[in-house]
Amino acid sequence: MKLILTFFAFTAICFMAKADTIDFWHVYYNNAKILSYNILLKTINIHKTDSITVKYFRDTPCEDCKTSIFVEDKNHNIVVQRCGKGTSNPITIYIYDILADHLKTHNRTYWMMYAEDGRNSMLSPQSIFKITLE
Repeated sequence: MKLILTFFAFTAICFMAKADTIDFWHVYYNNAKILSYNILLKTINIHKTDSITVKYFRDTPCEDCKTSIFVEDKNHNIVVQRCGKGTSNPITIYIYDILADHLKTHNRTYWMMYAEDGRNSMLSPQSIFKITLE
């Protein structure tokens, strides 16, 4: 009897559990890989050609879905957005676009977000790191 109850409990737990996906990303600042995902940039050192490239990976990749990275300010306004195609393909944004918003609004903190157009609908954007301008 104990064995039967254990079997049913185990079976119920297996059906209630949800699979978890594994997402990770690599971030490059001017082609140099960044190890920290809270980026502090001094505005005086930003050049027009400075860029951040994001390679986002999932354990269930898509080859032809629309992907995008975008930068939000503290009010969730999109400051800059770039699109790509397929998971694992790099997408690059230019820091100068963020600096232009900073000079106009005096915001100091921004969040880099990733989103992809899934097979049926847009998946929830994921916050992947924070950028602070000093």
